[in-house]
Amino acid sequence: MYIIQAFFLVCLLFSQESNCQNNSITIDLDELKLVDVEASELFNNISTIILEPNPYSIISSVRGLHVFDKQFIFLFERFGNGGLFMYDFQGRFLRIIGREHNILDITIDPVKRDIYMLAANRRTMHIYDFNGKHINSINFSQGEGLHRIQFYNDKIYMVSNQPIDYLVRVFDVKSGKITEGYLPVSDNIWSRFIMFESFYNRANGVPKFIHPFFSNFLSLKDMKPYVSMKSKNFPTALEIERILRHNDEISQITEISRLTGVRNFRHYFESENLIYFAYTAELSDNLSILHNKRINTTHHFKISNNLLYQKSVNLFNFSCFDENGAYEIYTAGEFINIRDRNLLNSNIDKRNRLSSINNESNPIIFYYEFKNPK
Repeated sequence: MYIIQAFFLVCLLFSQESNCQNNSITIDLDELKLVDVEASELFNNISTIILEPNPYSIISSVRGLHVFDKQFIFLFERFGNGGLFMYDFQGRFLRIIGREHNILDITIDPVKRDIYMLAANRRTMHIYDFNGKHINSINFSQGEGLHRIQFYNDKIYMVSNQPIDYLVRVFDVKSGKITEGYLPVSDNIWSRFIMFESFYNRANGVPKFIHPFFSNFLSLKDMKPYVSMKSKNFPTALEIERILRHNDEISQITEISRLTGVRNFRHYFESENLIYFAYTAELSDNLSILHNKRINTTHHFKISNNLLYQKSVNLFNFSCFDENGAYEIYTAGEFINIRDRNLLNSNIDKRNRLSSINNESNPIIFYYEFKNPK
């Protein structure tokens, strides 16, 4: 039965591209030549943001990072302290919002500057303003299992990893009701997958959504494919069936790590002229795609990060993007491991201050500024 379900799922997800390719950008991954490039060919430079200590705690495990309009930085922990930590763009601590809440995800109304926090119980959204004032709390039914939320055009798009009827449902902020549903669930197939990151381009234009086994980035404007990927090397039905046998997150992650071929599309970013995203291919290689919308060209990269490192290291840890670049965050422990192995580029911004980072320090953010496309 699972094999039949898995085969149906693969056919359903991977057939969307051919049905909708006239309304989307189609990228054939198998036709692109892989080129080794250095980060300095794509980015102008790296700026360093060192988050100052705060009176509450040391942030040792980051679950989420959001940067608002290059003015404010929001982050929340995976373990330990509750609440949303708010900093200015220079890394100065401003306040902690909703300290009593353990947070799974946040999304921001850019006009009203309301912050929607998804609580760790997966069925409550708390709403605060930027000054930390509590506005409202919204409770959904016990079985919702909400995993990610995204504000767009006065609506909250909600993804569940325990879907009842639709994988994505829409909460209308004005009416206070769930008004729409997308991607209907058949026999709860999707509920057998643990969802990872779902929404990208979150603070810049129209957000995009992708499921771990989709071959399309869907636009929240109409929930149709916007960027579609083609390849002969997507996971097979048998490989997905193997993952379907497991219900716990650790086992699913283990099985996904054993997959071969093309998988795990992520880190989507879009500006006026560029589309960037990353994915994993054979031998766990992390590859990148850069599409120039203005001249309709696509490049396939394996990027060496020579801006942050002095040696050839193909490592990025992008957490979010804005219209001009990408943000990468490291906890103090992660950064110390890099620094003490003498991997840091000698020209890195704020190198002297970085030399004093210790285990009692807060996370460090690196901002990579995109070069203007030619």
